[in-house]
Amino acid sequence: MLYWNLNVFVYAMSEIPRNPWSFKEIANKPAVELGALAKECGVSEKEIKETMAQLGCAKPEREHGQRSRPGGVKASKSVLKCSAEDADKVRKYYRVDLEAPLDEKFEEGEVTEKKEIPEDYVSLGRLRIKLGLDKREIGSFLHEITMINVRAGTVQTPFGVLPHSGDHDEMIHERERTFISPAIARKITEWSKQIFFFFYIGNLVDADGAIRELKIVGGDQDAPEENLRREMDGFIQKYPWLAKEITEKSDRIGEPATTYYSRDLISLVRKMNQSGHDFVTAAEDVPVEYGAHSDVANDLRIFPSKLDLFIRKALADKDRLERPVIGFFQPGSSSKRITYFYSPALVKRVEKLQAEEVAARQENVGDDPEGFMSVETGEEAPLGYLSKRYCLSLLAVTAERFERLVEEVQQLHPEFAQSTVTVFKNNKSLRPRVFYSQELVKAVSELKTMKDGVIPGKEGLQSGESGAIQEVVPEGYISRETCAIDLAISVRKITQLVNECVALEPSLKTQELTVSRPGRSREVSVFYSPELVLAVGEKKRADDELRLRRIEDEQRLFEEIITLKEQLSSVLLDIERGLEETTLLRRTISLFGGARTLDILCTFYPEFKKLPVEYVKKELASYLSDYMVSRSENVIEDLEISLPFLNERVFKETLLTVLKDNCVTNYSKKKREAKERPDEDILKEYVAVLRGKAAFFKNGDFDDVIDGIEDYVTSLLNDFQKPDSIVDALGVDRKFPDLNQIINIKEVADQRRVLIGDEMGMGKSGSAILSKEYLGLNTAVVIVPSNAVDLWKGYLSDKVSPAGKQMGYFKKGQSPRVLEIQSPEDIDRAKSEEYDYVIISHDRITEECASKLRGVQYEMVIIDEAHKFKNVTDGKRSSALLDLLEDCEEEDTYTVLLSGTPIPNKIKDMAIVLKLLYPEKFGRIENNLLVTSIIKGDLVGLRELLLKRTQMKKLSESVEMPEKDEFTVYAELSEEERELYQLIMRDDQLSAMERLSALRLFCLNPQKVFPDRETRGSKVTQVEMDVADFFETKNKLVLFVNGYVSGVIRGENSVLSQMKVPEGVAVRIIDGDVSREERRRIEEELSDLSSGKILLVVNGSAVDVAVDFSAAEGVQFYNEPWTKFDKMQQTSRVYRPGLKQDITVGTSIVRDTIEEGMHYYIEMKYRAVVKLLEGIPLSELEKSLLLLDEKVSDTTAIDRDQGLSEEWLQTPMGRLNKFSQITKEMGDKEFRSGFLEEHGEAYASAYEELETHSFQANTARFVSALIDEYRSEKGLPSDITILDLASGPEMLRKRMRGEVRTNVFSLDINEEHFKERHDKQIVGGFVDLTFPDSSVDYVNLSHALHYSSFRPERGNYERLIVLSEITRVLKVGGRATINLGHTQRFKNTDALRQIADEIGLEVVDSATGIATSGEHYKSQCVTFEKIEEIDLPSTIAELKTRSRHLLYGLRLDTNVKRKLHGSQQIARSFDISGRTVEPALNEEDTHLLEEQETIQTEGTRLIQDYGGEINAIPKREMLRMGYLRYTSGKKSRLAKKGLYSQSFVYVQ
Repeated sequence: MLYWNLNVFVYAMSEIPRNPWSFKEIANKPAVELGALAKECGVSEKEIKETMAQLGCAKPEREHGQRSRPGGVKASKSVLKCSAEDADKVRKYYRVDLEAPLDEKFEEGEVTEKKEIPEDYVSLGRLRIKLGLDKREIGSFLHEITMINVRAGTVQTPFGVLPHSGDHDEMIHERERTFISPAIARKITEWSKQIFFFFYIGNLVDADGAIRELKIVGGDQDAPEENLRREMDGFIQKYPWLAKEITEKSDRIGEPATTYYSRDLISLVRKMNQSGHDFVTAAEDVPVEYGAHSDVANDLRIFPSKLDLFIRKALADKDRLERPVIGFFQPGSSSKRITYFYSPALVKRVEKLQAEEVAARQENVGDDPEGFMSVETGEEAPLGYLSKRYCLSLLAVTAERFERLVEEVQQLHPEFAQSTVTVFKNNKSLRPRVFYSQELVKAVSELKTMKDGVIPGKEGLQSGESGAIQEVVPEGYISRETCAIDLAISVRKITQLVNECVALEPSLKTQELTVSRPGRSREVSVFYSPELVLAVGEKKRADDELRLRRIEDEQRLFEEIITLKEQLSSVLLDIERGLEETTLLRRTISLFGGARTLDILCTFYPEFKKLPVEYVKKELASYLSDYMVSRSENVIEDLEISLPFLNERVFKETLLTVLKDNCVTNYSKKKREAKERPDEDILKEYVAVLRGKAAFFKNGDFDDVIDGIEDYVTSLLNDFQKPDSIVDALGVDRKFPDLNQIINIKEVADQRRVLIGDEMGMGKSGSAILSKEYLGLNTAVVIVPSNAVDLWKGYLSDKVSPAGKQMGYFKKGQSPRVLEIQSPEDIDRAKSEEYDYVIISHDRITEECASKLRGVQYEMVIIDEAHKFKNVTDGKRSSALLDLLEDCEEEDTYTVLLSGTPIPNKIKDMAIVLKLLYPEKFGRIENNLLVTSIIKGDLVGLRELLLKRTQMKKLSESVEMPEKDEFTVYAELSEEERELYQLIMRDDQLSAMERLSALRLFCLNPQKVFPDRETRGSKVTQVEMDVADFFETKNKLVLFVNGYVSGVIRGENSVLSQMKVPEGVAVRIIDGDVSREERRRIEEELSDLSSGKILLVVNGSAVDVAVDFSAAEGVQFYNEPWTKFDKMQQTSRVYRPGLKQDITVGTSIVRDTIEEGMHYYIEMKYRAVVKLLEGIPLSELEKSLLLLDEKVSDTTAIDRDQGLSEEWLQTPMGRLNKFSQITKEMGDKEFRSGFLEEHGEAYASAYEELETHSFQANTARFVSALIDEYRSEKGLPSDITILDLASGPEMLRKRMRGEVRTNVFSLDINEEHFKERHDKQIVGGFVDLTFPDSSVDYVNLSHALHYSSFRPERGNYERLIVLSEITRVLKVGGRATINLGHTQRFKNTDALRQIADEIGLEVVDSATGIATSGEHYKSQCVTFEKIEEIDLPSTIAELKTRSRHLLYGLRLDTNVKRKLHGSQQIARSFDISGRTVEPALNEEDTHLLEEQETIQTEGTRLIQDYGGEINAIPKREMLRMGYLRYTSGKKSRLAKKGLYSQSFVYVQ
């Protein structure tokens, strides 16, 4: 980050020289950095390199070193440098020397004659006097303008790209005077009026690391430093998170520190202090009616820069506006970007300025003179007319010169006076477009040619200046420009056609004449003969016909694609349904695996190859996502299906992989049936079966596959020779090595770099050690988790347990030499002494350690739990490891990665494995980018990359293991629990994270959330019964608890204290409070057959890698961990080699709660990861799920992540909000046919659960108050007709009172809302109302307008139709109220008013605005009154043709950051438009309100009586007064159930 000294704010302009260096000084400078040189010249570093190559300069050299940053921080520095001489050449090429005083140029001999100054150039001195600037100020502007780049007709300046005037430089020095072009003068004039500060920017750090002082020119020169310091301190106090933008540094020892401010901070202060606007840091502080800068620009259809100009003009008006502009910037935001919002009054003033500008343009056009078109017509220019832009490109002239040429031609030839057409297009752009006739453009072209020095049609080509004859142009030849005009194409296209014609007929080359212009050798004119022009015309016509045919072919292809897409959907639907005609295709997919589904589908249906691959993948994921994971259970029987596919290499390789896996699975199955049967017999028998199939099929490709399988089996049986030092077995039934370990050893030997991701308990560590010993390698570096160091030291020994069990992998007396690295000195020992294994823990891998390890002569690296190395490119340990592995890759060192599960926990784990397996390919790619690429399917060949170097085998399929019966037990909430659960769910005073945590704990143990209630949890009861059933027949059970230890395992009212454990069952606990010795003792007790019945309760996070609970007969999960990985790992502590008996694995889940959602999430995520590994395309839902999951760094803390917490919480209000997002802009048709069929009942149910205490109910109360006001104002009786559109469960009717209630018609598209039917319920949409014209007094449309679709750019005007239908059914004088949801707002209410005015409505200001009621109700409300009857159909049709700016009045912003607190409260009053509206509550609401206020008043008094601490209130007092106390973490809340409402009221 760049930092500036506080002196930056002291405007000492005199200290800035006009010319920072002269040419003499530059010549004496040392080597120049390329980056600094590029900044000087105003171009990129890449362009500087190219320019140096063109100028013949030496190649820049790279210099390495260090540089200092503020605060004394050292940073590496690697820069390109060139010599000072080469830098001078580059500067001269880019004219950087233009600012040097002219007398110096004369001294250097560069200026030898007086230059001619164009008439329109401006004297710099006169401009300075005119603008009131001194020499230093004008010099500061010119310093930046020296960075010009005069190339390709433009000038690159700090202001942007300016048009170049032609033959002259933009600045000309003549003796002691400087002249500048009009373009530069104009920009300096504008800038001098607008800019507050101007920074003279140079390099902040010299080569020696000293910070160079930087100055500012411009602004208030008299501001003292101390005042500025106070101002900055006050600014930081106001916005403390910006303190990181300040640093202090002392340049010399003993001197006081100097304060430096970052450039971003200075810019921010400048904007906020000089603008005079209000600035806020909370989004909700921006009034909803204000429009953001980009939104206003889009609505007005103008560029943002143009809007800036209008805003400045509007603010300069003498009539001051109140808070016209509000600036918003996000607290803590790293970008420090300010977003400006404008008030409706300011926007209206801008619209007026815009309209005045358009009117002025129209006045310039005149009142429809002959040859011009009015703004109203909106017609195109006449056929054959050419646009101005086309003419400029054709003739290669600037706009100014073209207009001068047109004027001269019209003066010479008055008949061309009416050959110009100006067209305004109302519905597209407010800018006029000018068109010129072809005859006029031809005349302009001839005039330009003559002025440029060529006169065709004479005896030769004359110079306009000297008259010298250059070359004869034959009669009949026409210029290239004229030819382009005749054919209505560009000069570039003409040149292309000529080249193509010459290529076809070389003789035409002589028909093209190129003429140099006198005095300007680089400028030429081109002329064509009549024959060549004819050939070009014919070629163009042929090309046009070919293009038309191509368009027709594309249209046919498009229609064919549409048909194919429909066929694809039909075929995939048939496959999904399992129709008989798709059986063969389904079996083929199961045989080859889901990764080959696309190829298989296109083999069965070749026509689908015409469809885009990504589209087909997306459809496959939508229809067959889950089916593609399934694998064939009868591979041998299905082999015949594969024959038609084996002529392709990819299918042969896939089948070989399938048969390898099937060979191992068959081996394990046969071995379980007959343990003593030799391995060789089983494997050869399998090959013999395949040979029999091959003899029957007589297919050469199939024979090749079987040859591969036979070679593979032979290799497994014969290639591995077990080293003498390795033991023969690890137990009675555990051969060492077993077949799976031999497979791993073979892969390590073949691939040299392998991930062994077998399930836990399959001997991964043994595979790694055996690989090293088998290959005869000298030293292996073993990198393991710190808690596994002792375990590995045991493996690398000849240790035998007291019970006689073989613990080490080596025979007695033959154990290897092992060194554990515990200090840098140990690494030195590893260098000087010989060790077979060097063990180092993960947390000791540092840059220093990795660097020292390179000196150890190791031949293999083994990394245990490799997936635990997070942030490989960011973390220091992981980066050091990556450096180490890159060295291994360069040296071709064997690398073995070990991971505890074949399915990674997170995609980040998969990314880490890719980095470690392929460090050169993926090592330095940023983690998040790699993760996103994997999830979105952008990483081509992911499956092949992993498959090539990965072994992932399941324990149950590879090792003889007892049966494992997994099941889920659902507990049902009692009525009392359900009521308390909903109490927590609906409390919006708790954050989403607090609610989620409380709900999870409630499911586990309600008494920990409601300490005053003795509510026994359904889960507690269910698990108690399950435990009792288990111990009736078995002896040892492990009960895993994940998190919430104090509420379940230990503490007051814990689950264990509530459960009745059967008699004779001993309870043992392992958690973080239990010592390592105690854990070992409990494990030994569990293994002791004579120890009786034991219930072992284990905290899942406290399970060590070395723990063995295989003596248990069952596993019970009291609650699930957040990931499948953790659940599998915990299960593997019991289900592992050594297990003697079948086990059960039960999971307890409370139905219809957060636990059920967690279970679904865990399983869905697991399936999605499996699909990624299998190469199966993911559905959009699965992609979004994985992307969301990756945002949380710690999966054990998902309940502490706000985003995921809000996803999980499914309150009725939350479900409605989610439905609202789903149905946004859906439209009537899709809402009926799609959404209601799937969600209609659930949508109605969510509304029903809200009952009377809800945001929607308060909206109904607010509208009822507006209706009462309307009746009173108009003097209307109670029998007025009220239409409630999108009524839901008749919210408005239920909140109305008296006779008015009986006149409410409730209309809703979802019939599920109407449980109790009556004659005023109407099922229907609001696009085509069944009411007659002018028949309704009042219409209400609340929280439903966003359902209507509105896309004017696509011809969709449904929302406009809804408004017109409301207008149609209203009586003159009738009113309509539209309420939006609390997260919605109209983008442009002024345009909405205009639309209303067009269709006969008027906005009622007193009932329009943001309606609020404290913090528990906020909604934008607009009320209309019908003032006249109009012809609606024709008006609507006319509105559709109007500008989009007007129609955008119906646009909605549906993502307003506005939160409600206490939305369950009944609102007593509402504030809108500066006044208060009090609803006349019906009898039910009156009782509810009284009850609510009584409960809240008594509850508040109760809290105050005990010092404001809820937890200080005695339990007996709580029970006496009937209040409920519940907790979430450190926060406590009070609520009480109302006797009348029978629902809970929260004490705010």
